[in-house]
Amino acid sequence: MRRIEMIDPDGTCHDYLGLIVEHATGVIYHQQCGGLENHDRSVEGYYLPLGGVRFHSEEGDLNWRNLAAVFHGADGSCVYGGNSFREYQVFPADRLAILLREIEAVPFWTFTEEGEADERVSLRFDESRFAELVEAWVPVLTPYGRAILTWPNCD
Repeated sequence: MRRIEMIDPDGTCHDYLGLIVEHATGVIYHQQCGGLENHDRSVEGYYLPLGGVRFHSEEGDLNWRNLAAVFHGADGSCVYGGNSFREYQVFPADRLAILLREIEAVPFWTFTEEGEADERVSLRFDESRFAELVEAWVPVLTPYGRAILTWPNCD
């Protein structure tokens, strides 16, 4: 039997950054995303909360707001939240560069039972799934495979 989990089901958790690693677990995670368009996306896997410092610790703490800012205009309004990509068929190169930099700043740890091969790596944007990219739903790659990077949607 599959179990369904909503990330922030009542919209009251305003401060989280997480990763849904795609895997056959029987648990399907749903996330409201896509800026003001309010997409409801889901994927089966396991959820990992993220936090702490950026990959290069001298750059400070991780902050999901840096990721969200890529999808917003100077006035804070949601500009590239959802279908904007498909309508204009171009996600601005400068915003994509910022998004890639922010994704790569998120450290991801891999572990072994022995603890001798633990490794910290950066997440990478999954370019093959660019069409899925909307605010609060970013396809990435981890050493364990495909995943979704997610945070609170702006609406």
